[in-house]
Amino acid sequence: VHYIYRGVTLANRRDELRLLRPDGQEVDRVAWGEGSDLRAVAGASLQRTQPAAGATWVTSTTPWPGSAR
Repeated sequence: VHYIYRGVTLANRRDELRLLRPDGQEVDRVAWGEGSDLRAVAGASLQRTQPAAGATWVTSTTPWPGSAR
């Protein structure tokens, strides 16, 4: 692990997460909720279907330990 993120809070209804390089250039982005085809569901994570940049993000169908499902 090169960096541990703390204090990050994401909303289920509508939000966006961006990954930026130190120079500010965007490397990756995922947005969900209003204005997006992607929805956050209680107890489920959002996951990328393939590791390649530009691959589709989806709602996970596998619950994680301790989830509300």
